[in-house]
Amino acid sequence: MFHNDAIKFGFQAIEKKCNIITDVEMVRSGISKNSLTKLNLKCICNISNINVVDDAKRFNKTRAEIAMRNLAEEMNGGIIVIGNAPTALYEVIKMINEKITNPLLVIGVPVGFVAAVESKIELSKTTIPNITNIGRKGGSSVACSIINALMLLYLHRLE
Repeated sequence: MFHNDAIKFGFQAIEKKCNIITDVEMVRSGISKNSLTKLNLKCICNISNINVVDDAKRFNKTRAEIAMRNLAEEMNGGIIVIGNAPTALYEVIKMINEKITNPLLVIGVPVGFVAAVESKIELSKTTIPNITNIGRKGGSSVACSIINALMLLYLHRLE
């Protein structure tokens, strides 16, 4: 499901040489390095950062929540790609509602039985441009496919 001119704002983010923020390394690994290089984009995931691990333990939060919160500034004008952690998606929605960050596009397709469906429903209710799906299916491969397709569409426009 595409909401609030998702493609238009995704293209705007790419034009502005945005950051692409991912929830997990698997998503980051699946994003086309060739497209990132051609478009001069930076992809960031810090879920394994030692400070994120320590803060998650200290604050009794998931690493995904802390990782998203720590990248709030890098998200501004960027694209968020979440394929694994519903808690990451919830945290991004919360930060947007709190006006802590303002990405141009959120791709939210976390997979699973716990909070995946609910987090996608919450995303679809926001005014932020987003791409999501219905149900508990999704995952890293789906998230990568969406962002890779968006970058390819943008590159083909340039030809």
